Amino acid sequence: MMNVKKLPLFLLGSVMLSALMPVQAQRLRAKVLLNSQDVLDVVLIAPRKAGTTNIRYELVDKEGVLTLSLNDVEEIRFDLKEFKPDVVSQLYYMGKYEDVIKSLARRVNPYLGFVDKKSNSNELIQLFVRSLYKSEKYEPMTLFANEIEKYAATGEMREFADIYRGLAYLKLGDLEGFKPYEELFKEADYKHPFAAPIWYGKARQEIVKNNWKDANTYLAKIITEFPMETDWSAEALFLSATYHHSRTNLVVANQICQEIQIVAPLTDWPEKAIELEETIRTQAEEIGITLVEFGGLREREREEGDSKIDYRERQRKLKEEEAERLRQELDNAEENPL
Repeated sequence: MMNVKKLPLFLLGSVMLSALMPVQAQRLRAKVLLNSQDVLDVVLIAPRKAGTTNIRYELVDKEGVLTLSLNDVEEIRFDLKEFKPDVVSQLYYMGKYEDVIKSLARRVNPYLGFVDKKSNSNELIQLFVRSLYKSEKYEPMTLFANEIEKYAATGEMREFADIYRGLAYLKLGDLEGFKPYEELFKEADYKHPFAAPIWYGKARQEIVKNNWKDANTYLAKIITEFPMETDWSAEALFLSATYHHSRTNLVVANQICQEIQIVAPLTDWPEKAIELEETIRTQAEEIGITLVEFGGLREREREEGDSKIDYRERQRKLKEEEAERLRQELDNAEENPL
């Protein structure tokens, strides 16, 4: 059972440890939209003390520290150019979670003090948590989510943190640890901002119970409603293929494996899909089942010669080249801040 409160810090990797350590006071350039619709061009002083509603700031080009209540703030827009948010997001959706973690570890900590307000920094904090989750670093992920809770007693970011804490327990197969978060995973309309992870959590809960039939219902909802959110749909497709394979629905399972390679080529799931597809094709040949190809994938591979191996290696190489380009862009941004 995951007990993050008792987790010795020496068990965490150096990057994870630095991400959770307190930071020195930092000055964060931002524009603050007040409830009155006035806009302040300020430098916010972090960290903010947990449990308080006041933040300290300086007006740009003016001396003197002032205090402002967050109750009077509608939105905060930080200057995040040095983070290269688009690059970090691209790396995430390519499955390069370690690169995202390395880029954001510790650097996002000063922004934790503003998670209870609408803010563009919340997107980076979510990417950090999601990367920890996807790379199966559940203990440090939960510790970081606990830091979010210190500032966000309610609201969207608190719900986000609780959902991912719940998902971590489900991935560990710990239904007892999941209980405090179960209410969040009851039902969700497709318009809910976290509908896909909630449906995934429902599917995972049924998988832990070995109830694949009900799990497949939620996987189908993800695939139908969020096909372009490959963060969830690619795994949902793979789990669905696994389910059909277990039911000896080899034709369906094979088509889903091929679909994954087409709709989510930059994720890690095509690699797993190809391995499952090879198993399916072997079984189909043994029992005399003819498999139907999906979307001309096999024809394209034949045209390229030497079949799957060349295609697979080429895709991997292209993906790594693009990832390296993005890493270099992040390194350059850190070395040459504006």
